[in-house]
Amino acid sequence: MNKRTGSWFLIAASAALVVLLGACGGSTNAPQTTTTTVEPSTVPPPTSTAPPAPTTQPQTPPTILAPEPVSVVLVTSNDVLNVRGDPDPQSDIVSTLAFDATGLALTGEEQGTNSGLWKKTTSPDGWVNSFFLTGPRPDDDIIGDAVSDFAAALATGGDLRPVVDDRGLFVISFDQPKRFAGLDLAVVMDDETLYPWGSPACSPNECPNEATFADAVADDFLDVWADDDVILSYNEPISAPNGTVPEHAIPDIFTNFGYVAVHDPGDDPDFDGLDWTTWYVFVDGSTNKVVGMNFDIRAP
Repeated sequence: MNKRTGSWFLIAASAALVVLLGACGGSTNAPQTTTTTVEPSTVPPPTSTAPPAPTTQPQTPPTILAPEPVSVVLVTSNDVLNVRGDPDPQSDIVSTLAFDATGLALTGEEQGTNSGLWKKTTSPDGWVNSFFLTGPRPDDDIIGDAVSDFAAALATGGDLRPVVDDRGLFVISFDQPKRFAGLDLAVVMDDETLYPWGSPACSPNECPNEATFADAVADDFLDVWADDDVILSYNEPISAPNGTVPEHAIPDIFTNFGYVAVHDPGDDPDFDGLDWTTWYVFVDGSTNKVVGMNFDIRAP
């Protein structure tokens, strides 16, 4: 064999070997086998038992307090307060209440109308205009605070509305009550109007004593209030020489209001104890504000 023939033989043998190896070797398209190890789960299997229902605490119903009993005010002894079937001044009268009636029970139902705020009563069953009602008498310290605030307002000469009940200020000086309300209270201390005031000797018509509110009421009351010897008597009338007897010292319309008697016993020896002066100041039991004043001095 010559060299050329031998070379070709080697080349051919090598090619055959490559083909043989290709037929026997792993193809790149053959599936790969993967072994996966599954770890046991640590999550507990679901249970068919339902969770316990939340505990429901018993609910305590709120305590509803009945309104405090009220009393009749601002009605004269020769008149009555009407109890009506509906909150309307034209409604039928179902009952009446005396000027000094107390302990009137309310349901708590109210209705505001053009004629005012009406309140439902239980005994008698009907409606009453709250203008003529007051709550229980305030304690002495509440009355004292209300009158102190009132005196301070008089002394500054400003608007009296913040210290006076919404119904106004009723002033009695041996005659029919004078009512100062609303905007009147804002300017009454500067008002130059001359009002007739009565006296123990005679009525305003018989011997008119005309003066402004500031002169006849505010200044006179403040003189008594500031007196060094002033005596304060809570819900008890003052008995003084030649004065109004205690059982008649409180006017009918003020019967059920709390009050303080502001009494100057007098200190002029020439008058032998007759130069005393007493102002009664009345406080509403619902608003704890001043609502009325009554004046008393010795009778000649």
